Amino acid sequence: MHPNFINFSFFSISSGQLFSLIALVVFVLTLILLAPKNRLKLHILNLTLIPSLIMGVIIGRLFYVFSDLNYYFFDVSLASLYRAIAIFQDLNISFSGFVIGSIGYFLITAKKRHENIKKWADLTIIASLFAFAIIAIGNFLEGTAYGRPTNLFWGIRVSNPLVKYTSEIHPTQIFTFLYSLIIGLKTLNYHTNKDGHKALYGLYYFSMFKCIETLFRGDDTLQFWILRSDTILSLGMFIYLRQKMFIHKMLKK
Repeated sequence: MHPNFINFSFFSISSGQLFSLIALVVFVLTLILLAPKNRLKLHILNLTLIPSLIMGVIIGRLFYVFSDLNYYFFDVSLASLYRAIAIFQDLNISFSGFVIGSIGYFLITAKKRHENIKKWADLTIIASLFAFAIIAIGNFLEGTAYGRPTNLFWGIRVSNPLVKYTSEIHPTQIFTFLYSLIIGLKTLNYHTNKDGHKALYGLYYFSMFKCIETLFRGDDTLQFWILRSDTILSLGMFIYLRQKMFIHKMLKK
């Protein structure tokens, strides 16, 4: 694993940061390629791209700080608040939070401009799934989002100061890469005549596999009792979407 992909005396970029940039480019290109095929105009992207990115960074930073409160707020002081706000010092943001913030802002703006937000939701979920697959590669190289110790045959041993285990661990980043890519492709090729159903389909299966993946995670994050915060969020999303899909099936009968 290589935490720093590019390292000069005056400049360095980590594997996670590099693959986050690649994921962002793939996300935008996916929208650009799919929008005309779905009879959507690209002008809304030109209008909202920069504000959406800014909102994504803000929400992504909030998610990251929230997941590591012990580090950013080990004491209550102005210095702790500055450390949490000063993103330019460590460049750490949660990509999940970034996606939620940027897509949320984009869809709200698109709705105000009377765009077909259900169709846009379909495309943004597909683009997000491909982006998450790329992020997982960066996490694997950097040594973040790693798994718990295991004796199973797929266990891997890593030498990285960011990983607190010296024994073999679950390669959860590889799990994330595989299920994100597969669900993204399945969602892209999912046939439906109703706008928004692709987004529902992709989110449903992503939240299900995300919840399962978090049960094998070994990195530190905010916990409530014995449950990780990301487990609670993905489980809540899965239950909500399960209920929503059940209602759709009932309405068809």
